[in-house]
Amino acid sequence: MKNGLKYWQAMVLVLGIGFSACEKVIEIDLNEADIKLVVEGNVTNGAGPYLIKLTQSGAYFGESTYNRAEGASVTISDDAGNIDILVEQDAGMYYTQNLQGTPGRSYTLDIDFNDVSYSSTVKMPVAVVVDTSFSYEDDGSSSLFVDPGFYVLGSFMDTKELDYYRIQAFVGGDSLVEVRTPWDGNPVEDFQLGAIDGVSSQLFVNPFIAFKSQDTVTIMLNSVNKNSYDYFVSLSESKASGGGGFGSIPQNPPSNISNGALGFFDAYTEDQFTVVID
Repeated sequence: MKNGLKYWQAMVLVLGIGFSACEKVIEIDLNEADIKLVVEGNVTNGAGPYLIKLTQSGAYFGESTYNRAEGASVTISDDAGNIDILVEQDAGMYYTQNLQGTPGRSYTLDIDFNDVSYSSTVKMPVAVVVDTSFSYEDDGSSSLFVDPGFYVLGSFMDTKELDYYRIQAFVGGDSLVEVRTPWDGNPVEDFQLGAIDGVSSQLFVNPFIAFKSQDTVTIMLNSVNKNSYDYFVSLSESKASGGGGFGSIPQNPPSNISNGALGFFDAYTEDQFTVVID
């Protein structure tokens, strides 16, 4: 019995040595992502200066995903012959000096960085203005889905030329806090708002969550073009698909910057209204 035990102990030792001898360190060559310029910025019909933020995408397994792109040459011009040379006030942060956005005009962003030229041209849509805003109190008896409290509405006139909007709602005075809305800051098509060309349409800030007395509510209504709508929809879908271990691989949203750059240059109109609930 002892001899049999020694035999199996010897066999285990030999097999262990054999397996350790066959062990090999496998080095996996993980492809590094190409470093690309990332552009974020816009021109609006609001007062400038307007900001163009430039960063560089990092290696996939790098310590830092984004690095600011310093020392670039950045200009914005419009189809009326105006040219503005942007100033880099902080690393990768470029600001206009004199440009004033005007609805209906086209704007071209030109960037020279690391001996590579990038460009993008966008047209600012017509402006849609919120002409009326008010709040009202509901005691909760109007619907099973309505909480007691105050509700804020605004009205605007939809136009034939514009089909896309981006809406954000904030509560607070000096420090604004974004509030949850049916849109959550994502762009929407006019039919999703019930908007009809030439008809005054009401815009609920949030039909399901009530505000309190003394709340200050600010609504921002941006009129955007089709490319901007597609970009933000894709960005929202990409964020949603990237969550969790079973999510699909997020894809880069469609960029409108030439030469393989990432990001988006936008031109949109904006209007806002503020309601102080008594």
